[in-house]
Amino acid sequence: MSTPSLAERAAALRLLGPAIALLSVMLPIAGCAPLPPPFIGADPIDSASPVALTSYRSGLSGYRSQRPVDPGSWIEQNQRVAPENNR
Repeated sequence: MSTPSLAERAAALRLLGPAIALLSVMLPIAGCAPLPPPFIGADPIDSASPVALTSYRSGLSGYRSQRPVDPGSWIEQNQRVAPENNR
């Protein structure tokens, strides 16, 4: 691998100069950013602070088995879903 020529080094420095100038201006300005808003609500460190009540609700409470079943009588199936006036 050959070493870069003087012209290539000069071109790299020409590109690096504006970046350094921009950083030297932007970094002090970034230190002037406003602080985040204060925490609103109960203090999380205070063990006596009020908390909302929680309750347990099972993820399987509404579960119904979806296993395959043997087919029933097609006549009974049709009568169950038929409109009332056709019975």
